[in-house]
Amino acid sequence: MIVKKEILIYVEEFLITGLNQVEQEYLKMRYDKNISGFQKPERVFNAELYHQLRKLQENIGSYNNLKIHPELVKNPFKLHLELIKNPSNNSRNILCIGDFVPKRISPDIVFHDGQNNLNNQLLVAELKMEGASVTNIIKDFQKLLFYKLSYLEFKNAVFIYTGLKSSLEEKLKLGLTNQMVECLITNNIVIALQEKQNNNPNWNIYEFKK
Repeated sequence: MIVKKEILIYVEEFLITGLNQVEQEYLKMRYDKNISGFQKPERVFNAELYHQLRKLQENIGSYNNLKIHPELVKNPFKLHLELIKNPSNNSRNILCIGDFVPKRISPDIVFHDGQNNLNNQLLVAELKMEGASVTNIIKDFQKLLFYKLSYLEFKNAVFIYTGLKSSLEEKLKLGLTNQMVECLITNNIVIALQEKQNNNPNWNIYEFKK
């Protein structure tokens, strides 16, 4: 169902570069019988990811000798986290979204020109830590489809999951319908996951396949 994407676009490369700079200690927080009202475990990880992405932005081309795509120099964008947006829906695809309109839109990570500019909605990401419920994971995929197919018209959408690929696949089998899988494939909704190489975790982008 999920396979590694062979060719990444530049904003996906940028996101992966930032994820690979996040220290492993930020992955230790997870859902484990969380008490209602307590801070969601994503908050700390998301703040650190934002910090690493901002450092990359401020040092394009020279940050720790990491390779940064030249497109980021030519077309810089603003980076925001948990930015509240208007949830009204003028959907271009009733089949994939239906009547789903989130009560509150607050994407975890956004790459765009600004809050009041819909001309360059580059990338939107939702994040879930290991142990998140099937219901909440599926809801994030619904949100990502909404971000792409509503008036917001984001060009790229990524689901970030800190748990194992096998764990995520088991949850998706329980929660995704065939129609939704088709919608995720058609609209290029992708997933950022870690894999271990020589005991060192490395983030990659994965995509849905039939």
